[in-house]
Amino acid sequence: MRKLALSDEILLKVDKAARYIGGEVNSVMKDKNAVDIRFAMCFPDVYEIGMSNLGMMILYNMFNQREDVWCERLFSPWPDLDKVMREKKIPLFALESQEPIRDFDFLGITIGYEMCYTNILQVLDLSGIPLKSADRGEDFPIVIGGGACAYNPEPLAPFFDLFYIGEGETVYDALFDAYKANKKAGGSRRDFLLAAAKIPGIYVPSLYEVTYKEDGTIASFAPTEAGVPEKVQKQLIIDMEKEYRAVEAPVVPHIKATQDRVTLEIQRGCIRGCRFCQAGMIYRPTRERDVETLKESARIMLKNTGHEEISLSSLSSSDYSQLKELVNFL
Repeated sequence: MRKLALSDEILLKVDKAARYIGGEVNSVMKDKNAVDIRFAMCFPDVYEIGMSNLGMMILYNMFNQREDVWCERLFSPWPDLDKVMREKKIPLFALESQEPIRDFDFLGITIGYEMCYTNILQVLDLSGIPLKSADRGEDFPIVIGGGACAYNPEPLAPFFDLFYIGEGETVYDALFDAYKANKKAGGSRRDFLLAAAKIPGIYVPSLYEVTYKEDGTIASFAPTEAGVPEKVQKQLIIDMEKEYRAVEAPVVPHIKATQDRVTLEIQRGCIRGCRFCQAGMIYRPTRERDVETLKESARIMLKNTGHEEISLSSLSSSDYSQLKELVNFL
């Protein structure tokens, strides 16, 4: 029986205590002593927002399919709990194990929008992790950023050890394998960052020198170590049937989330090409999922969650070529 990080007295005082206790249907529990890597997956916003994020669902499912990795979740505490945690010096913790984030190997932060940047600093501060990567020693987690805003990482570069540029299904396995190999060889934190920088799609800010023009735009960008690539290439999955990691049993929140239903991703990218749309640009090209696969996924997720509604998720779902067949089936 795991012990909750917060006492009953605190939980009774804060708004929506269910945000902080974990134990939801389909949440993954493992023996921490039987895994090689502990990964804390953070969405730097309140629980109800983060539990609606499809990218976080996909990575949580994908990481936990590996026997050597235990991925747990955390979110930004609401201001009432933030105040209590600072007063009582309670470190920020993961929902599954209820253990401090500082004890993990990785802290992965989904950076979906610029308004959450201050929440990222809140998460690091409450975890007892130095804000700047240059100040972190061997005992601190590797802080990794990903998501839409990681495509423009420089504003946040001092606070992250590395960024994952692109879609998570491609090279996370290689990153975890490199971490395990470095740990087995007795390598340092810097040794791992050097190895990680050579993996496609991984940007390690400390291994590059960036200069700026007077208007704040980048003047030059160059690696400072041999073997580190001059350019970081974003990662995409091309074959949605072979490479896509479908979520079969998403975690069901205790309380009503913003998207309180099954989320079925039907395609990536968008045919419109609107110049003002960041997502339409960074998630190119358009890639559709097979309609028969989607039908089966819908069946499985409804059965495993108890939800009665399905959201067809994409940048422009009305452009999905098999929409009529899919909707009639549903």
